[in-house]
Amino acid sequence: MDAKTLAQACQVSRAWARMADDELIWQRMCVQHIGKICEKCGWGLPRLQPKDRRLYANGNGEKWETTEGERGEEGDDNGSSGSNGGFGGVSGEDALGSLNGSSGTGVDICEKDLSKDINKKLLDCSKREIQQSYENGNEGESSSGGEEQSGQYDNKNKTNSDTRRKWKREYARRQAVVKNWRKLQYEIIEAQQIESEVVCVQGNETYMASACTDNTIRINDVKTGDHVQTLVGHTDAITSLYLDDCKLVSGSLDGTIKIWCYRRAECIRTIAMEEGVGVTALTMLNTVCAAGKVDGTISVYDFSNATRYDLAGHAGAVNALLFLHDHSLVSCSDDMLIKRWHIHSLRCTHIYNGHSLSVRCIATSATSQLLYSASLDGTIRVWDADSAKCLEVLCYQGEGVWSIATDSFRLISGHNDGSVCVWNLDCHKLNHRIKVCDSPVNSLCLSETRFLCGCKSAKALVFDFTPPPAVFF
Repeated sequence: MDAKTLAQACQVSRAWARMADDELIWQRMCVQHIGKICEKCGWGLPRLQPKDRRLYANGNGEKWETTEGERGEEGDDNGSSGSNGGFGGVSGEDALGSLNGSSGTGVDICEKDLSKDINKKLLDCSKREIQQSYENGNEGESSSGGEEQSGQYDNKNKTNSDTRRKWKREYARRQAVVKNWRKLQYEIIEAQQIESEVVCVQGNETYMASACTDNTIRINDVKTGDHVQTLVGHTDAITSLYLDDCKLVSGSLDGTIKIWCYRRAECIRTIAMEEGVGVTALTMLNTVCAAGKVDGTISVYDFSNATRYDLAGHAGAVNALLFLHDHSLVSCSDDMLIKRWHIHSLRCTHIYNGHSLSVRCIATSATSQLLYSASLDGTIRVWDADSAKCLEVLCYQGEGVWSIATDSFRLISGHNDGSVCVWNLDCHKLNHRIKVCDSPVNSLCLSETRFLCGCKSAKALVFDFTPPPAVFF
C-alpha cells in the first residue's frame, strides 16, 4: 500500500478509517521511505532535524533543553537522526564530546586536563543562554499556546503517549517538504547586518554563522534572519567554519583556529599555526580537527590524546577538507588535485586527477561510496571514492563552481554567475536552477528542509522549504 491508497481507504467507512490510521502501518511507511529512496515506489522522505527547542524540568529539579524531535520521533531509528551534509545533528552534552581534550594556544595542543574546563565553559554558556531565553518568553508561550503548540506541554499532566507525535502526521509533514522541493516552493530569508563578502556559511536548526572578510563572524537566527551575535577576535579574513549545537570553530588567514561558545560570543580557546601560515579550510570528526593551510599542508589535531601531526603533499592552498569514514581525510587544493589520506599512517592513499583549474569544494554521498568535487573549470566530477575513477562529469553552462553540498537526495552547486543548481543525487540530472545573486556563490550549507548560501556581494541567504504548520497539523 501507498499513502494515496490508505487515504482512500479512510473514506470507505469508519472501520476502514480506523484500520488505515493504525500507527504500525504508518510507522512502517516512514521506515520504508525516510532518509532513502524506496525500492518499490522510487521516492523517499527527508530526515528532519530536531526543532522547537524548549526547557523542561528533569528529575533533579533542573531545567534543561529538549526538542520536539526527541519527544515526537522516539523510535524512528531508521531516519530521523540527521543526514550527510546537513546542518549537524549533534546536540546538548553529546556535542561536547568533540572537544574532549581540546587544544590550547601555540603550535602544540594543550594539556589533557584543560579539556574538562573547556567542556564545562561550553556547557555553562549553553545552559545560561537557554535559561535566559526560557525566562524571557518561552514560559509565556507555553501557557498560552494551547493545543496548537503541541511541543509546549506540562509533563506532569500528560503521559508520553499523549505527547508523542503520530506517525501519519509525521509522514505528511515530511511529504510536504518533498513536494516543496519538487515544485521549488520556498521562503527566502536574508541574514541581517552582513556588511562584507561572505566566505563561508554554516548552520543548524536554530542558528546560521557567516564568516566575513571584515574579520568577524555573524550569528543570525536561521528562521527569521535576525542578528544574534557578532564574534570578534580574528585579525584577518575568516575562511572556514565548523558549527554544531554547542560550539563554533573558525579558521582564519591570521593563522589561528578559534573555538567559540557562540551563544554568548565567548572565545574558549585559540590554536596558533606557524607564523605567517594562514588557515584556509577546516573540518572536525568527533575529537579530531583537521586544518588546511595556505602552504598546502594539513595539520591534524587529535584532542583525545593531545597530539598533532602534519600531512604534506599539495602544491597549492588547501581549499576544502572532508572526513571519509573514521580513518580517511580527503583534501582539495589550488593544485587541481584531490587527495585521500589515511590519518593513522599519515600516507596519501588516493589521488583524484582530472580537473583543469583549482578545485574549490568536495562533498560525499550518504553512503560515502561516491565523492563529488567542484572546480573553477566549470565542472562537477563524480568519483568512485575507493578506486579514484571519475564516473561522470556534470556541467552547467561552463560556469565556474565555487561550492557544493549534498544530502540524502540531492546535490546543490553554487556557480560564478550567482546561480545555485539542484541536481538529483541518484541519476545526476539537473532538476532546478535558482538565481541567488549577481556575484559568485562562495559557500553552501544544505539540510533536507533548507539551504544556506553566502555570496561575494555581502549576502547570506536562507532558502527554506519547510511548509507552514497548517499544511501538516
